[in-house]
Amino acid sequence: MNINQICWTEKYRPKTIREILGQDHIIPQLEEFIKEKNIPHLLFTGNAGIGKTTTALALIHDIQGKDMKSDITYLELNASDSRGIDTVRNEIKKFAKIMPPSSLSFKIIILDECDAMTIPAQQALRRIMEIYSSTCRFILICNYINKIIPPIQSRTAFIQFYPITNEIIKRKLNSIVLMENVNIELEAIDTIVEMINGDLRKGITILQTSASIYSNKIITANDIISLFGYVTSDEIKQMVNNMLSFPFDISFTQIKNIILNRGISVLNFIKQINKEIVSLPYSDKIKIEIIKILGETERNLTQGASELIQLCAMIIKISELNKMNI
Repeated sequence: MNINQICWTEKYRPKTIREILGQDHIIPQLEEFIKEKNIPHLLFTGNAGIGKTTTALALIHDIQGKDMKSDITYLELNASDSRGIDTVRNEIKKFAKIMPPSSLSFKIIILDECDAMTIPAQQALRRIMEIYSSTCRFILICNYINKIIPPIQSRTAFIQFYPITNEIIKRKLNSIVLMENVNIELEAIDTIVEMINGDLRKGITILQTSASIYSNKIITANDIISLFGYVTSDEIKQMVNNMLSFPFDISFTQIKNIILNRGISVLNFIKQINKEIVSLPYSDKIKIEIIKILGETERNLTQGASELIQLCAMIIKISELNKMNI
């Protein structure tokens, strides 16, 4: 089979609630919904790539069974693509007001990334949720619950999703490796797991991409690092140590070479330092100061500042910390 014929994230997507990985704390509650063939409006929240949309589709599958049919018994929308009030008033309302098939008590609307919706759109959505609750249920999915207006939060059952553990991700990736006959070193799998921070979807995507590009060789950890522009935990620790211990020119040359050679953005580099900062062997005061510097640098970058200038400023500020007796 041609490795590019099908997306592995879809090929290996769980179809039922019992197949969901890494979210055991929510399964009993969802199984009660399935048993009763009824759900309230739901609000799924948590990081990207940990199974929120997959769980919503699996829940619909287990409730609707053979009647499940896209755009008839359920509607799936990405609210970041259709975030305005017109979409709510037209597309969502039009689907919600149509009676469900006689074999079902209600239809279901999945609104993915609903935290991207405008406030007026959310207010209009809240009203539709009230009016059509007898024949239509909503599963709202977001990364940041604080961006959802309180009236919607109060009308939904809140379900928190957590990052999938490294052990579960590693087992899943290894099972795909066997199914797809991927020639990859165990250390390379470990590198993928380290990169993705609990995002299984991203891990599967990286695995498929690597398998496609390196189809004629054994995939190594270095292949993964060079292909995806990743800085390892050990490298992050060494670079932070160098910033705190050596003059600016030494640290800057080292960091600039790694970032340029691997095509890493300064913003992603900052995010990786933030991820590792807790485990670094420095005092809490130094860690707090580093986090402040990283936050300031990230803010400047998101406002359009020069990457090279901000990288220089960040390294200088971190280098100065050891002189402050903190």
